[in-house]
Amino acid sequence: MKFKLIKIINGTYGYKKDGTGSVLPKTPSDPPFEVSEAEAKRLIALKVAEYADKEKQEKNPSPED
Repeated sequence: MKFKLIKIINGTYGYKKDGTGSVLPKTPSDPPFEVSEAEAKRLIALKVAEYADKEKQEKNPSPED
């Protein structure tokens, strides 16, 4: 399974870490974390998260480039 590094930008996301069964709240003040590629796409489409890795920078280059 592929994973993507994301950062929450709106609201609170209930993150389930594999194998723990616990749900951890993730908010915009939390550091980036990994989710499955499908979950990353879903959260980004809902405008709840954004990519927090190099892929984000490639899709959204800085104006100086």
